[in-house]
Amino acid sequence: ITPQQLRVRIEHELPVGSTPSEVLLFLDSMKIGHNGPVALHTAEFPGATRLITAAIQDLRKGDLLADGIYMRFYFDGKDRLVGYTLGYVFTGL
Repeated sequence: ITPQQLRVRIEHELPVGSTPSEVLLFLDSMKIGHNGPVALHTAEFPGATRLITAAIQDLRKGDLLADGIYMRFYFDGKDRLVGYTLGYVFTGL
């Protein structure tokens, strides 16, 4: 899966206002590793108080580099999704 394909699925299946349970169900259905939800102690995302992080790691593992898609889902004080971030990251081995 590419970051763009994943972004399209998230936009379609997890609208703003989704609950943490809905996000976790989505991640589990795609076999994406995750944590949370946990308290968010910084102002990373306006209005967010809780966070679920998730990752698809080692998409293409090579001799020197590995890559992955990393996601952060942000929830407000009423436990409703207010937004997310998604990034493609390379790491050195």
